[in-house]
Amino acid sequence: MSGYASVEEENEAFSLRLYLRTLNKKNGIELLLKAPPHYHTKEIEIRRLLQQHLYKGKCYLTIQEEIKDPNILQTFYRINATQIAALYQQLQQIAQTLKIEQPISLELLFQFPGIFLQPVLEPLEEQWQFFCAALEKCIQLLLRDREREGNAIIKVIQGIVVEIEQRLQAIQELLPQREMHIKKVLEEGIQRIEHQNTEAKTALEQALLYYLLRVDIHEEIHRFKTHLEAFKQLLPQSHKGDKLDYLAQEMLREITTLSNKSEFAPIQSHAVAIKTQIKQIREHLANLT
Repeated sequence: MSGYASVEEENEAFSLRLYLRTLNKKNGIELLLKAPPHYHTKEIEIRRLLQQHLYKGKCYLTIQEEIKDPNILQTFYRINATQIAALYQQLQQIAQTLKIEQPISLELLFQFPGIFLQPVLEPLEEQWQFFCAALEKCIQLLLRDREREGNAIIKVIQGIVVEIEQRLQAIQELLPQREMHIKKVLEEGIQRIEHQNTEAKTALEQALLYYLLRVDIHEEIHRFKTHLEAFKQLLPQSHKGDKLDYLAQEMLREITTLSNKSEFAPIQSHAVAIKTQIKQIREHLANLT
């Protein structure tokens, strides 16, 4: 399920902004991290924190951090003063030789390699604990956002289920007409049997018997209603999306069989509409978990 949340946290040493966005993904948690270098070493731990609350999805996490404590800042971004001084002297000599009057700026010096010493590769313990608390808050905001979206999707699915129930009721009301249609087909078959020889009669009798066994759709209706009732009871538990999708798939199978066996256009019309509605439900279920 898609969702979005952001938090801003600040203390005497750090200022932190987190942006968390999730998109649908069929299996597992995939983390795409955009952060200062020292957080990338903690990517496995960050993914584990997300997995404590999220079942699956593609997670985009952006970390923007400002280190306000000068002592900590020096730990992460140390400047090679000796290298800068040497570069400055060399550039001054070149400028004097070429008679260049433009002053040499720090911005220019910082573009040379080797100016910054190797930074710390992991966040400090205090820094990590501060981040974890902020991430937990961000995840909770995300879950509330996803819950609102999930409730909206459930309402849409519930509306589709009501329409399916109405069409299923219409199919059941059409059963007497269908029985009359089948009776007419059988009577025509029996009339043909009476004018056939013994061998042909036997073949036609077997064909009619097979037809009678094949056209019964009461079992498909019963199984469809059973699956639909189970689906309705499970729907509020949106985290069980796999089970809901399985039930939708079973309903699709039953209504397809019913449509093929009915051989009665009015019923087939309702069945085709139900198949379309079930496919819509499965599309919504993909956005639910």
